[in-house]
Amino acid sequence: APYRVEYPDSLRPTFPPDRSGRWFPVANCGERGFRYTAGQGTGAPDSPGQPIAGKLRFHDGESISVSGVVVRVHSGEVAVHLPNDPIPFRRILKVQLVIRQRYPALDKDDD
Repeated sequence: APYRVEYPDSLRPTFPPDRSGRWFPVANCGERGFRYTAGQGTGAPDSPGQPIAGKLRFHDGESISVSGVVVRVHSGEVAVHLPNDPIPFRRILKVQLVIRQRYPALDKDDD
């Protein structure tokens, strides 16, 4: 099963789609995709099936080039699938460790 990291606001990566001139906050990401927030009329790709590329920029300064396709748009959030070049799993784990250290309450089970 894919592993996905949900980001607290202060640690959210940003995503500037190529040629958009805008930076959008990333709500979550996993090896094969991510979801970013973009309002209507922002110039970001926002139609399912539309190709999209750019760089994910993380809180620690690391950037990763991504290229994929928009798979879903709902309530101002755009879901992107990365079919060819996944986000490295080590990058996903690295940010998960930071979230657990800074926000231990987010790591608690609800039972």
